[in-house]
Amino acid sequence: MKCVFLFILLFCSVFINAQIAEGTRINAKLQFIKKGKTVNVKVELQFKVISNDSLLIGNLRDYYGFPSLGKFMTELTGYNGTVVKKRGNADSINIAPFNNEVNFTYTLGYDSATFSDATYAPNVGENHVHFAFCQWMLPLTEKNKVLEYSIQVDNLPENWLLYSSVAGEAHDISFKGSLSEFFSATIGAGVFYKKPYTLKGKPLNVYINGSFSTGNERLAELGYKIVSYQRTLFNDFQFSFYNVVLLPKEGNTAGISIPNMFLCLIKKDVDYQKLAWLMSHEMLHRWIGNQITIKDTTSFGLRHQWFKEGINDYLSYLVLLDSKLFTRDEFINSINSYIRNIKENPYSNASEDSIKKVAAAGKYGVAATKLPYYKGGLIGFIADKEFLMESETGLHSRVKDFILTLLKNGKKIEGRIEPNEKMFFSFADSMQLPLYNLYQKHIINGSADFDLPKKVFTGVYKLEKVKYQVYDLGFTFSEKDSKFFASSVDPYGPAYKAGIRNDMEIISSTSVNRFSNAWCDCPVNMVVLVNGERKTVDYIPRGKEVQVLQYIKK
Repeated sequence: MKCVFLFILLFCSVFINAQIAEGTRINAKLQFIKKGKTVNVKVELQFKVISNDSLLIGNLRDYYGFPSLGKFMTELTGYNGTVVKKRGNADSINIAPFNNEVNFTYTLGYDSATFSDATYAPNVGENHVHFAFCQWMLPLTEKNKVLEYSIQVDNLPENWLLYSSVAGEAHDISFKGSLSEFFSATIGAGVFYKKPYTLKGKPLNVYINGSFSTGNERLAELGYKIVSYQRTLFNDFQFSFYNVVLLPKEGNTAGISIPNMFLCLIKKDVDYQKLAWLMSHEMLHRWIGNQITIKDTTSFGLRHQWFKEGINDYLSYLVLLDSKLFTRDEFINSINSYIRNIKENPYSNASEDSIKKVAAAGKYGVAATKLPYYKGGLIGFIADKEFLMESETGLHSRVKDFILTLLKNGKKIEGRIEPNEKMFFSFADSMQLPLYNLYQKHIINGSADFDLPKKVFTGVYKLEKVKYQVYDLGFTFSEKDSKFFASSVDPYGPAYKAGIRNDMEIISSTSVNRFSNAWCDCPVNMVVLVNGERKTVDYIPRGKEVQVLQYIKK
């Protein structure tokens, strides 16, 4: 669940093509071709150049860090005199223009199996395709050079629908900007359940590929209610169209917020409440993260994830409660989850300096990534403890009021509000929100000792210690020659009892990473290799019993 500004921009071509002038018009045509259980994408590019000197298009890796686009090129052909050729390991392309013009086509044959474990890779299946601009457009010049793009989509397969985050009418798209500005702009096509709505007279469409256990009509209505409620709350109707897109991603629940759209990648049996939270979280990034951020002057660059993700997460539950899409029990369950997640996180007491060292060592994995979601969520909850209450007029929250006031009165530079820490925390103090002290204690110093309110909602829920079995997989993974094996198997743990042994090859597994988007509080399922034969192993990954504070309904 990430705001687009969180991605490290890996797309930095070392080849700067000076013969492509600022403002050059790039004409592109896209055609989607069904092929077995996937979809190929044929791209045709045409543009003018200053000279007939060769162009070298290099570093074809996209902004999300996936392998070279050249790896997926099944065809590369020049025409009208243009000569094109892959170089070396297909990570760069030579282009020889003709008469100061470049004309060539290439076909991308995305292998969906290659991307099965990559959340934000192109999402393809036998009847749909969805990708970001940087996942099909070649980096023709330096990432900040402004070009004019004209994109046409022709000859869709029968019964296919088309959508984009750039234009309401996606068959003919035009925009002016740089690759760094539009890297996340999306185009999708396929067989979709489409539910059209309007909001203040503007189109709001929900696109769903596949069939989900919750029911597509119910999911579409959920998407509409979340967008409608939040845009009304923030009095923000500055859009010409808005799309909500739900795509299948087995074993996953993740999302991304981009201008004019949010995308949810979900498994077929997705839990309704979890999807409601995900939709709410991604929609809120329209304001928190995309419009409001705290200026981060550290080289680390992740100091204020507690706000971008954590406060955003807390508010996502609040607005679900206020809009009657969540009950109070479901809201309190989210707070209890924060407490348990912090309890089990291996970095729960790590200071910012310690986390920086983890990142410097290349070990900043999903557990470290998710920690500021949980801590930031509890920071918001604790800051709100004197103000959080329900009445006949709605849900009262000082943290919600703080964000609304900041959006209304904050100084905008290029459409963004980015106060430094002193200004941000001073404003919070003026609204009696102790965010600075909580930030220093739990983020900078890393304390996991939260001063939780003893009662919530006038005593309906009280804080008590309960017994709880922590998650314990019972072994660790080791990798050799691109294969995974069980190691450090605990002879007294649940994996050993289920038959897992050291050096046993793990062919596939589900729900084995406690902090990943794919995790659920359910039995682990693994396929292992035993004496050359595949065997399925299921077990409940429960470990030692501990006491944890939780809110209990009285």
